[in-house]
Amino acid sequence: MLKLPLVVLVGGLGTRISKFYPDIPKFLIPITKDKLFADFWFDSIDYDSVSHIYFLIGHKGDQIIKYLIKKRIDIGYTVISDGDSLLGTGGALKKACKNINSPFFLTYGDTILDVNWNLMLETFKKGSPPLLLSVILNKGLTDKSNIEINLENKLIYNKICPNKKMKYIDYGLSIINSEDYIRSTSKVERFDLSSWYHYVSLIYEKLPFVFANKRYFEIGTPKALMEFKESFLKKCP
Repeated sequence: MLKLPLVVLVGGLGTRISKFYPDIPKFLIPITKDKLFADFWFDSIDYDSVSHIYFLIGHKGDQIIKYLIKKRIDIGYTVISDGDSLLGTGGALKKACKNINSPFFLTYGDTILDVNWNLMLETFKKGSPPLLLSVILNKGLTDKSNIEINLENKLIYNKICPNKKMKYIDYGLSIINSEDYIRSTSKVERFDLSSWYHYVSLIYEKLPFVFANKRYFEIGTPKALMEFKESFLKKCP
């Protein structure tokens, strides 16, 4: 069965939630007395589709390293530090690609997903595009819609300047072809990953995508964190 590496962006500053948790990264926010958000995050991963995990750390990354050592997860992992340079999500990922010689999954360390990872793999294999996105119809989610899918099934991504035609949102799991990513970003060092998504969606005739049917949960804001706690604690006995 095909597996791909998983790259996890966990180096964000968490500016919207940091005033409530100033001393810890979002990934390590406590949800219950016994479990951190990271514990729930690890439970949500489809390990049958993942060969290795790369954690891209930055802000308070030393705490994440200590957590990973203590956690003793049952899969190989590598920690890559953004260091003191502020490269943006796109630049940090480009730096990490030096360690990855294959396509890879990409997700975020502040998001819990419920999507078919294997379907994404199978869809990606059909054409090996530069980017495969998971998307969901935005029905009251915490972020603004940033994806348009027109009548010809062409996907257009624009997080910076969304328009009224955008009814969908990036679900938070993608597959990126590392060779295409490195080649197309060769002349830039500091940039946000969303700008590359936008660029690729414009130049690629029909960027493939996979629909997710169940909402995602993220903890980037106090409201989103509360929604996550309420939803997942209901499932606990």
